[in-house]
Amino acid sequence: MKLTEDQVKELAREKLGLEKVSTKNSGIGQHTSFKFLGFNGFSGEPDAWYIPKNINYVAIVLEAKNSDENISLKKWENEIVKNIKVFDSKYKNVIGILFFVIYRE
Repeated sequence: MKLTEDQVKELAREKLGLEKVSTKNSGIGQHTSFKFLGFNGFSGEPDAWYIPKNINYVAIVLEAKNSDENISLKKWENEIVKNIKVFDSKYKNVIGILFFVIYRE
């Protein structure tokens, strides 16, 4: 059984504690732009994020892929590095996570 990207994002939310909150501190979903999250001048949308109020704390950005994706492809590395650079424009410490699930029956 293949897991969709949305299912993988929900699993990431559960495992990493990225609850949906109205304060925009953390969340999951591909329809939230970097601009909406306070990163003006950047295009794109992270799959999940944790954005602390204190810029000295660690920020987390996550890129999720469905269970059939080959995450060793350079394009996915480039995508997470791009997202890390966006967060790095505001935060001193950033963790980028390329998240996928190997599904086994």
